[in-house]
Amino acid sequence: MGILTYKNLNQFFIECLEKYSQSLSKEAIFYLSEVLSSVILPDSPLSQFMEEYIEKPLGSMLNEAVGMEDDFSRFRLYKNLGDFCTILGGLYETERIDDRIIVCFGQNGYMGASRYYPWKGCMSVYPELSYKFPEVIGSLKRIRHDNNNRSMFDILEEYKRTKDIHVLEILPESGIIPSNKNC
Repeated sequence: MGILTYKNLNQFFIECLEKYSQSLSKEAIFYLSEVLSSVILPDSPLSQFMEEYIEKPLGSMLNEAVGMEDDFSRFRLYKNLGDFCTILGGLYETERIDDRIIVCFGQNGYMGASRYYPWKGCMSVYPELSYKFPEVIGSLKRIRHDNNNRSMFDILEEYKRTKDIHVLEILPESGIIPSNKNC
């Protein structure tokens, strides 16, 4: 295996998604790279959401989003559900959950986020992510199963599980050399 060098995990995910994804816009690829890169940062809002919701069924997350009173809270929960399903279906082996269920909830999460997107003057990537969610998950699975990248995902899973910053020092052995320790 050759050594791959990337400035950060964002760049790694952008290049992989561009390679494996056929029809995602640059905006969607950038958004997904941000989501995927933030999962290892314990203080990121997505990591905190995952800690809170990791044991909850996907149906409960969707039900909570539907039941929210204000639009911004509803948007945030729908968006987090889509992001959570992106990570769950794309980065992790999910033997107990059928991929079709993850795709269904991910699509619903991003579709709900697109309905309640609070910045009406801005273009949103959420409709695209909802419509193309099966492609997103397929692309992430191809990245994960690529022999050059499999061990990196194992390392990220170990870091997420243990929160041991020293685990990130193993990344160069898997062919990824981040420019800083925060990735």
